[in-house]
Amino acid sequence: MSFKSVTEKSINKVKVANIKRLLSYHDANRFQTESPQVVAALLEDMVSRFHDCSYDPLKDFCTQLEWRTYARQGLALELLFHLAAHKCIPVQIDKQLVATKPLTEVIDFSRLPRIPTLMEELNERFA
Repeated sequence: MSFKSVTEKSINKVKVANIKRLLSYHDANRFQTESPQVVAALLEDMVSRFHDCSYDPLKDFCTQLEWRTYARQGLALELLFHLAAHKCIPVQIDKQLVATKPLTEVIDFSRLPRIPTLMEELNERFA
C-alpha cells in the first residue's frame, strides 16, 4: 500500500470550493415545496435547451427557463446545481462555477448524456 502526502499546495482550491458549493445543493428536500409540474417543466425545458443556449451566461439561461415555466426565481440554478451534485449533469469542476459564465464554461458538454437518457434519469429522480 502506498501513501501520498497531501498539503494545501497540492489541492486545487477551485475544485474544493466547487465541491463544497455543489454539496450544499445535494439534498432533494429543498424541492418538496415546489410544484411537481413546475419542476418537471423546468427539467424538460432545461435539458432540451442546453445545446441551443450553450453560449448564454448561466444566469440568463436559468432566468429564461424560470420565465418560460413560471418557476420561482432561483429554482433553475438550484435544480441545475442539485443535478450536478448528483452527477446527472456534468460540470467543469476545475473551473470556477460562476453564474455570469457561459454554459460551455460550466457544463462539460463532452460528458453530457444524450437527451433521452438524461430525461429518463431525471424523471426517475423526481418521480
